[in-house]
Amino acid sequence: MGVISLKPSAGRKRAGVDLDALVERVSVRSVEDIHRAAAALRDFAAEHGLRAAICDDIASKEPMIDADGNILAAEVFGWLADGERWWEDHRLALHSPLPRACRYESEPFWCNAQGFYTIAPNPYLDEITLNRFFDANFRYSAAIVVPVHLPSSGSTISCMISCRTALLM
Repeated sequence: MGVISLKPSAGRKRAGVDLDALVERVSVRSVEDIHRAAAALRDFAAEHGLRAAICDDIASKEPMIDADGNILAAEVFGWLADGERWWEDHRLALHSPLPRACRYESEPFWCNAQGFYTIAPNPYLDEITLNRFFDANFRYSAAIVVPVHLPSSGSTISCMISCRTALLM
């Protein structure tokens, strides 16, 4: 009978990325680590043409902050342009399709204006339309979403947004 190791093997790489080093850079062990880890995630996303949008509790009206009280979405991830200050919309969890989808899906998925793409079919997601979301956020063409459901703090969402490079040049 084989043994499954839960400890990552040293030197794991995928697509040229040292996964162990990446996990270390984005790990948070204390409040003081939050800003550094968020910046590392932002930089990793940018290297791949993506922008990170992270929310630690989609039901909370409080934005994620670092040890100094800086709002991460603004200070680290740069969501400052008109219409990008999503954390200021206290109805976001109820009205935005991405947090809504996280209520019905537990596995990572990606989406665009045509719909949600998941590992297994999810009929609940078929009822959510995305075309208005992507039309309103015209600079972005798709999103990779990682829902996390924690028993003590509700649902969190990590989202990597794909930029329409033709509009950004």
